[in-house]
Amino acid sequence: MDSKQSKASGLVPQEWNFDTVPDLELLVCCYWEYARESAYIRDNVSRGRISATTLAEGGYLVFPESWQVLGKIAGKRATLSVFLQSLPFHPSAIHIMPTREAYWPTEKEGRLASSSFPDPWQSLSQKEREGWVVLINKLERRQRVPVKLGEPTLARLMIRYWKSVLDKLEENPRAWYGVHVKREENGDVSLVPIASTEPGYEPIRPGFMLTNEVRDEEILTLEIGWGRYTNDEIANYFRKVLPALRPKGVTGPSARGRTRPEIQRAALRDLGVMRLLNFSTIANMKHRCPVAADCFKHLGWLGTDRQKNFSAARKRALRNFKAYFPHLPDGDLPKHVTTKGGRGTS
Repeated sequence: MDSKQSKASGLVPQEWNFDTVPDLELLVCCYWEYARESAYIRDNVSRGRISATTLAEGGYLVFPESWQVLGKIAGKRATLSVFLQSLPFHPSAIHIMPTREAYWPTEKEGRLASSSFPDPWQSLSQKEREGWVVLINKLERRQRVPVKLGEPTLARLMIRYWKSVLDKLEENPRAWYGVHVKREENGDVSLVPIASTEPGYEPIRPGFMLTNEVRDEEILTLEIGWGRYTNDEIANYFRKVLPALRPKGVTGPSARGRTRPEIQRAALRDLGVMRLLNFSTIANMKHRCPVAADCFKHLGWLGTDRQKNFSAARKRALRNFKAYFPHLPDGDLPKHVTTKGGRGTS
C-alpha cells in the first residue's frame, strides 16, 4: 500500500492484519513482529550489522557485544535466542554453530548481507520469508521432536547418572536386582525373583529427566531388536507400551483447546490490536482506519463489549511481549504500548 492509500485508509494492514500469514510462517512472524516493538532489540540489530567477530591470540572467536546481548534477551527460549542473534543478517548467510548460536563473520570474512528487519514481516520478499522459516525449522527439529537420538554433549550427564546407579547397586544389590539369593541343601546357589510388591524392591528406571523452563525430557536407555523386527513391528509395539513407559507425573499437552497455529495467530491479532489502539481510539476507528473497523466488526468485536474486547487483547499483547523477551532492560516496552486515548502500560 502506498502512502496515499495509507492516509486514506489508516494504518497499513501489514501492521495489524496477519490473517493471510501461512501457518508455516506464524512462529517466525510472531518472533519478528514482537521484536519490532522493542527499541533495545532494534538498536542492537543495527549495531550488529556494523560489528564483527575477532579472532583472539588463543585461536578462539570473540563475538561483539551486540551478539551477546541479543542472545540473552529471550532467556531460556533457545530458538528465539538464536533468531534474535540472526536478525542483523539475511537468513541465507546465517550459520548455526554446534552451541545453537548464530555465527557472525570475522573482520577478514567481510560483511554478510543484511536482513530486512525491522520492516513488517509481510513486506519481506518471499525468498527472505522462506529463508527465515527454514532457519527456525532447523532449530525446532533439533530441539522439539517427540523422540530423537541423545546428543553427545549429554555424555557427561549420562556417565554421572549411571555411576550413581552402580553405587546404589553396590549398596543394596538385593533391592535393585530384585532377587533373593537362595542356597540349596546341596550347596548350590540360585536366584529367586522378588515380587514387585515385596518391601525393599526398587525397580531401576534406566533413564533420567532433564527439566527446566523449556525442557521436560527424559534420557532413557532402551534395548531395540533391530535385527529381529521390522520398523512397523517396532513402532506398533512401542505404541502399545508407551503409556507404561511415560514417567509418573509427567503429562503431555492437552489434546483439547487451541492448536499452536491458532495460539500464534491470536498472539499476532492481539499485537495488531495494540498497534491499532496506538493509532486510533475505538470510537474513531471507523474514520481513522475504516478497513480495520470493518474487519473487527465482522469478528463481532465492535458490539457492546468492544472496550472489553480491545482492552483484553492489548493486555495480552503486552504479556506476550514480556514473555518473549524477559531480559529486556527495565522501561523497554512495546513501541505501540500507549493508546491513542492516553493509556500507558496497564
